[in-house]
Amino acid sequence: MASNDVAPSQMGEVSRWIDGTEMPPAVKVMMNILLNEATMDDSGNTAVWDIMEQILRAEGADAVFAAANKGATSGKDFVGKPFYLDGADIRWKVSNVSLSKAASDPMVFPFYALLDITNMETGDVMPLTCGGVTFCTVLYRLKSAGYFDTPEYAEGQPFVIRAKPAGMGEVLIPEKYVMPKMASQRAAKPADATSK
Repeated sequence: MASNDVAPSQMGEVSRWIDGTEMPPAVKVMMNILLNEATMDDSGNTAVWDIMEQILRAEGADAVFAAANKGATSGKDFVGKPFYLDGADIRWKVSNVSLSKAASDPMVFPFYALLDITNMETGDVMPLTCGGVTFCTVLYRLKSAGYFDTPEYAEGQPFVIRAKPAGMGEVLIPEKYVMPKMASQRAAKPADATSK
């Protein structure tokens, strides 16, 4: 295996695809950085070990089944649900997408993100996977620009995934989640100066 755990043949194939595909220089730089940081999704990845450990620690059949079903959630199944994300919890993976298909369709992307998020609704820390040109590019740019360096909350930055109609389907986009204001946080209405 190469130093970043991507199989050498897969790394070479993705590298040749990046080098041979006409794209703006900034995009090519991002693609090469993602390739350098990416790993294959194999049995050595942390999320898989975590799931296995949860299964092995489970007490009783119901707990075993619950742990077994707790694998990574797809971003398309998490649309509209708020979560926290720390930049250190973003891992890039090489997808098994056909690079010949990627060469003919600019929306096919050879990488995806594996995120360890904190679900705001439940407080659970869970793995979330999401790919696509827009999703990965937004996360990459936020991380490279230092957005995660000063998190608003101890758990990380607040996000929500939005589905935006595009072409033949939807594009998933990570967006900053704005916390709802509580009644005590809302500004009190100023008293009417004429009333007594």
